[in-house]
Amino acid sequence: MSLPNGEIPPTIEGMAIIQRALKELYLLVEGGSNDLNAGAQDVEADQPEEEVDLTPFMEKAENLADLDDAATARTNLGLGSIATQSSTAVSVTGGSITGITDLAIADGGTGASNASDARSNLGLGSAATQSTFAFLQTANNLSDVVASTARSNLGLGSIATVNSPVPIANGGTAAINATDARSNLGLGTIATQAANNVTITGGSVTGITDLALADGGTAASTALAALTNLFAMPLGVGTITTTTYTTGSGTHSFNAATKFYFAVIVGGGGGGGGSGNGATDFAGGAGASGAVAFVWSRVSSSTASYSVGGGGAGGATATASGTAGTASSFDGVSAGGGGGGEGGSSGGSNGEGGDAGGAPGSNLVSTTKTIIGINGRDGHDGRYTSRGSRSTKPVFGTYGQGGRSTQNAAGTAGTAGGIIICEYR
Repeated sequence: MSLPNGEIPPTIEGMAIIQRALKELYLLVEGGSNDLNAGAQDVEADQPEEEVDLTPFMEKAENLADLDDAATARTNLGLGSIATQSSTAVSVTGGSITGITDLAIADGGTGASNASDARSNLGLGSAATQSTFAFLQTANNLSDVVASTARSNLGLGSIATVNSPVPIANGGTAAINATDARSNLGLGTIATQAANNVTITGGSVTGITDLALADGGTAASTALAALTNLFAMPLGVGTITTTTYTTGSGTHSFNAATKFYFAVIVGGGGGGGGSGNGATDFAGGAGASGAVAFVWSRVSSSTASYSVGGGGAGGATATASGTAGTASSFDGVSAGGGGGGEGGSSGGSNGEGGDAGGAPGSNLVSTTKTIIGINGRDGHDGRYTSRGSRSTKPVFGTYGQGGRSTQNAAGTAGTAGGIIICEYR
């Protein structure tokens, strides 16, 4: 170490010599002597040598251990608090560190002198330099995205925002199982049945296409139409029009709205037989009644032919028999006339009653026409005391009475048959 002018700084011993010299110079000045050497010699000769006070100075060998205040000395030397720390336990709590060798990763550094090399040494990618706002935060649960844009980018439709289960208003069932779905949609238990195996155990069925006859229905929506399809007599349903024929023949015209008709066809009654002409003659037999046919039929044509059978003539006198009544017919169905009564004999017996009028050859039941025929009743045999009598009094086809048991009494004629037609619409 040297002074600014290049001189070697004085040692402690040198300083002591300088100190004595300055003291002698002082004494010389005070004594008025101009002879420095003489004064010095006198001093040296007359006074003993004084010891130098080294108290203000420090010993080199102490290595600064003899400082009065080490902290003040560090401050005077411009040392900071880090000067007292061990190199193995340095703690920097502020400021900055510059101009050092790059701090290794193992020592808590980055091993680099610039940010790019530091990121590379630490294995960081390009994302490390981006703001946290450029990334989704797990804790935000996607609340940090623009929801509509995100859905669009994912190719999601509007239904993606509908809660689960999907409400009915959004085309869903508002349910997560089949049973609840059917209930929410207002479906009943029949909804789970197969179309070819439906079982209905109660309630009512309305608003459907008329159930066909083949399926157990009536194929109709009204009572009259149902009866029509079922070929049943619609008693008390619809409108009924009645037509009666008591004589002649012709064509019957049906009302355009008529679906069915019910007809009663009665043949003409047979005439009664005449009584005998002898003194012991007997009464003639009664004529038979005409047959009856009941017809229930669909109307297959707008018209139908009819013919009313006439009553048989009564037997004349002299044991003559009565004639048979003629048959009545309508729409192809006929009822036979009653037979005439036998004339009373002249030999002592009453005349036999006429044979009953014949019904149609056989009854018929079909989906278009039903026929029920009833034979007429036989006439009573003649009696000695009275004419052969009527056993019944039908409206049409009454058989004639036999002649009385008096000589030459004529039998009465049978009544004409008749036809009654009831149209249903």
